[in-house]
Order: sequence, then C-alpha cells, then structure tokens
Amino acid sequence: MRISPEEWNSLDLRTHGFLKGVALLDVWAVDLPYGPKNLTLLDLKDILSERVIGSSPVVRFLVELRKLLGRILGWEKEQELKDPPSDFRDRISTADREASMVPMGTADGPFEPFRVLYVFPRESASEIWNATVHAILSYALIEKAKGYRLYWAVYVRPVGRLTKPYLIMIEPFRRLIVYPSIFRSIYSAWMRRYHG
Repeated sequence: MRISPEEWNSLDLRTHGFLKGVALLDVWAVDLPYGPKNLTLLDLKDILSERVIGSSPVVRFLVELRKLLGRILGWEKEQELKDPPSDFRDRISTADREASMVPMGTADGPFEPFRVLYVFPRESASEIWNATVHAILSYALIEKAKGYRLYWAVYVRPVGRLTKPYLIMIEPFRRLIVYPSIFRSIYSAWMRRYHG
C-alpha cells in the first residue's frame, strides 16, 4: 500500500538526515503480521531476494524490457555504473560506515543494480546512478505490537533532461503493477514462512 510521506518522515531514521533536500518520489509499505521478535533486515534477505524481481511474470517482463531499452538507448553505460557521484556517500558519517552490516558499494542483492550505502538492523539505503536517474532506495523494518511494517521509500535526484519524462513514463507501471506485485509477493512469502 502507498504510504503518506508524513508517516515515513515521522520515523526515526538516518535516511532523513543524509537525504535532506532530495525529492521523495514514493513510499510504500506492507504489514507483516506476527513473526519472531527482533528480526533485522538481513533476516528478511531470503524473502526479499526471492520476491522483489521474481514476484510475477509481468514484473519480470517489465524489468527485462527496461534492461533491454537501457542497453539500446545507452541509459546504463558501464563507466557510469562503476563510478556514481560521491554526493550521497560523502554524507554518511565514518561511524555509520563502520556500523553498517554490509560494506558500502556492495551490490544490493534483491535490488541489484543498486549499490549499498549502509545496512543497519532495521534500516538500509542503496543507490543507483545511470542516464535516467540518481536514486536512493531506503527501506525500514519497524516492529509493531503484532508483527512488523516493512517500508520502501524511493528518492530521486535528476541527472538531466531525461529524468522527468522517464519518471512520467514509468509511473503507471511502477504504481499500478510493479510495487503492488512486489509487496503482495513479500507478504505471501512471509505468511508461508511464519504461518505455514
């Protein structure tokens, strides 16, 4: 389900500080009932890895189509992917870099080609930079009275004239097909794991 920016911004997260001034494009969440106490994002790695891209044939098709168009139109040149601007990385403190459970720059498994900025027990941020966008994906796992809520927030900084039309073009697919399918699949995988 889509979540209001106000709810996301009310959470006590490092993301808000280091992304100050960057446009928040979207926030989504899924409620995960019950489950064991004190889970971390790394505990959900298997569920996320299985379900993010492989969530449905339609989502897989759209992802593959986007990759094909990216190659044809030159949206993802090799040199750009290897060396994104350091702006976001430079905003992360040395203490936070050292506290991260995954080293900065590591491919973010379920969200590849995103690269990890940090992973804490209940919060993470990863970035991607190509000819269409410089984006940050931040997700947070908040423990509730009866389970968890998993948040997914996307921040975008324009990289040129292509960013705005690109975001307009993908918006209906992202909001009507991709995100709902991903979160339905995460919920189903959670229920199978923790409720048989």
